[in-house]
Amino acid sequence: MTPDTEQPFQLGQMAPPRRRTGMIGGIAAGAVVLVGATIAITLMASRSSAPSAPTSDATPVVNGISRPDSTCVTTDGTDHQDYWNGNGWWAGRVDGEPKEMPALNVLSLKLGGHQISNAWICAPR
Repeated sequence: MTPDTEQPFQLGQMAPPRRRTGMIGGIAAGAVVLVGATIAITLMASRSSAPSAPTSDATPVVNGISRPDSTCVTTDGTDHQDYWNGNGWWAGRVDGEPKEMPALNVLSLKLGGHQISNAWICAPR
């Protein structure tokens, strides 16, 4: 009888060395943690940031009425007589409804007994 010199096939012979598997697994896990941490920090920073101060492009609002154009200034109805007398453009509320119209029309409505709430007076259009 001759001794059997061949070893039977074992599954462990096909597996790569454990060192590489562990190193590749560690690198993959580290990459996942790094990407997750980056996303979490970005989301927290964007949610917790203070609201930015209004820029010069922001449209001011008075009495719930946005400024119609850049020539408009706030008014209480007795100031900015040059705009009122020149029939400037007016924005405000008439009987609680937001309106825009020539200033002389507003004066006419006020004389007619309507409730006027001034917001803006602008240069004539």
